[in-house]
Amino acid sequence: TDFKLHQNGLITYFDESSSKFFALDSTFAVIDSFWVQNGFITDEHEIKILKNGNVLLIGYDYRFYDMSQIVPGGDRNASVVVNVVQEINKKRTVVFEWKAYEHYKLTDVGPEVNLLDPSFIHSHINSIDFDLDSNLVVSSRGLDEITKIDRKNGNIIWRLGGKNNQFRFINDSLGFSAQHSASILPNGNLILFDNGLFHKPHFSRAVEYKLDTTGKTATLVWSYRNLPDVASI
Repeated sequence: TDFKLHQNGLITYFDESSSKFFALDSTFAVIDSFWVQNGFITDEHEIKILKNGNVLLIGYDYRFYDMSQIVPGGDRNASVVVNVVQEINKKRTVVFEWKAYEHYKLTDVGPEVNLLDPSFIHSHINSIDFDLDSNLVVSSRGLDEITKIDRKNGNIIWRLGGKNNQFRFINDSLGFSAQHSASILPNGNLILFDNGLFHKPHFSRAVEYKLDTTGKTATLVWSYRNLPDVASI
C-alpha cells in the first residue's frame, strides 16, 4: 500500500507481511527499507523521505488503560492503539519522536471512537507534512483534527478541527471529520480529504483552507464534491 514517488526519485511502498516500507529505484529494484524504532510497529499510512536522507514515519503500539477512571462505564483494562511520529536518520537512529498519547487526551477523540469499547484506536494519525516553516502538520483521524507540531520541542502550535479546535471556519459550515491526506500547498494553504462521516447526508469531498494562524480563521477557498455524492469511511 501507499505506493508513491518521492522528490529524490525513489518510489516507496508498504509491505504488510514485514511491516516495513521498501524503496525502489527507477528500475524498480529494491534498494532500501524503513521501519520505526523503539519498540513501535510501523504504520502503513505515511512515509516522507527528506532532502538530508532522513525519513518520517508513523508508528503505533498497544497500551492498556483503566478507562473506568476516565469515563463512566469504561473498560478496566482497555487495549488502546496509540501513535508515535518518528524522524529517523540513515543510521536508523531516531532524531525526533512525538508520542501522540502524551500530547492528546484519550477523551479528545471524536464521536466515531467509542471510549467504552474494550479496544479502540486513539488518534489514528494518517498523514504527516511540513508547513512552510519546516514544522510538522499531522492528520489525526480519530480526533477529527489537524495539528501543527514544533519540530524542535514537540509542542503543539495549533489545532484545527475536533473538540480542541482553535479556528473559526469561514465560508464552510460543515467542517471536516475522519480526514486523510492533509498537506500544505506551496502558497501555505491546507488541503485535505474530508471523509465527512457526520455530514448529513454522508458525503466526502476535497477541501482547501487559507489559514490565518494569528486571527485563527480557516477560510474555505476551494472544494470538490462529486455528483452524485460519494461517501467514504
